[in-house]
Amino acid sequence: MMPNEQYLELEPMVNAVASQEWKRSPHFTIDDVAQSIWLHMMENWKDYDGKDDGLIRHMARRAARRYCQKQRTEYMYATGAFLYTPAMVRRYLEDVVWCGPEDCKDVEARVDISEAYKKLTAGQKKVIYKRYAMREQLANNAEEVAESRAIGKIADILNTGLRLQPNER
Repeated sequence: MMPNEQYLELEPMVNAVASQEWKRSPHFTIDDVAQSIWLHMMENWKDYDGKDDGLIRHMARRAARRYCQKQRTEYMYATGAFLYTPAMVRRYLEDVVWCGPEDCKDVEARVDISEAYKKLTAGQKKVIYKRYAMREQLANNAEEVAESRAIGKIADILNTGLRLQPNER
């Protein structure tokens, strides 16, 4: 159980992390994000107890991001919004992203995935470009893992922040 003095010490950090991760979402409040951080801390106090401030902030930020991402995804499911799966992202990368405009089968998917691609790291862009634009086989397991993670990140970007909150680009 978290002692009161630790609660008082952590409260400003929790509120700051909640404020940073909330990003003015219309689907949940900043207090919801802060509450999710507190819940995570209480449920996992043994992981937080005695850790330095930087690590505590990092763990709190990850808890907040998980909560926000989950809420945004649930909202999209509830409203019937289109959701991208990793398999769909792969198919669109193969079929529509690097084709000529006259041959593009799905312009909207091309635009969505191109916007998400811009948000990848340089290494992720490189492996996606190699595999889907150049149509080369990936050389080793590390590249395959990097490609899989990049595909997952594109799907996450598309399903959480990019299309749902266009004013935050």
